[in-house]
Amino acid sequence: MKLTVLLLTAAFLNVSANSFSQNISFSGSNVPIEKVFAECKKQTGYSFFYPSSLLTVAHPVTIHAENVPLENFLKELFKNQPIGYEINNRSILLYQKPVDPVILNPKPIQSISIGNNEPQAFPIKIKVIDSMGTPMIRASVMVRNKKISKVTDAQGMVDLQVDIGDVIEISFIGFETKTYTVKNMTPVIFINLKLSDKGMDEVITGYTKLRKESFTGNSIRVTQDELLRIGNRNVISA
Repeated sequence: MKLTVLLLTAAFLNVSANSFSQNISFSGSNVPIEKVFAECKKQTGYSFFYPSSLLTVAHPVTIHAENVPLENFLKELFKNQPIGYEINNRSILLYQKPVDPVILNPKPIQSISIGNNEPQAFPIKIKVIDSMGTPMIRASVMVRNKKISKVTDAQGMVDLQVDIGDVIEISFIGFETKTYTVKNMTPVIFINLKLSDKGMDEVITGYTKLRKESFTGNSIRVTQDELLRIGNRNVISA
């Protein structure tokens, strides 16, 4: 049964991938940037994720492209914008580029020693997605060597304060747990969780315990809310 599901899923993914192109054609002058996002998604299947406030700093764009690779198109699109981007699978996460401060009458930089040269924490964003690029809501994100544990929001995002060398553990019921070691100050980290056969057995078992009176051995429908409720229960009990 699992093999049949996997084969059908693979066939579906193959058909979906072939329905979109990695190239894009677009021509417009002084158009809102969100209009370009919509056309890009229509032609390539890539989805854009960004806070609504980001559009307030974006400028209208003038761009003319004919069958251009997506990566080249994005570089041209954001060349003069205060917006950066990261690509993972079919998700494009946008963020505001840091602005270099303007210093008037700069003074010579002095060497400052900070408490035993301890590393200073810095902010990063973790975005958790599944194999289809869909944001995973309420995934557990934990910094192993610190007492920090959070869950992702509706966009699959979570904000953390970390140091170089910190180990971040990402988990979700029914999916393989992943770890990520912080090696640099990359502002956005994409984490792609893969479905686990063992995890799916745990989900079905948990659902059976939750709704034992309605389970008779026949096929049953498990809603997303019920799966999330099971996942939350397992996290708490763990």
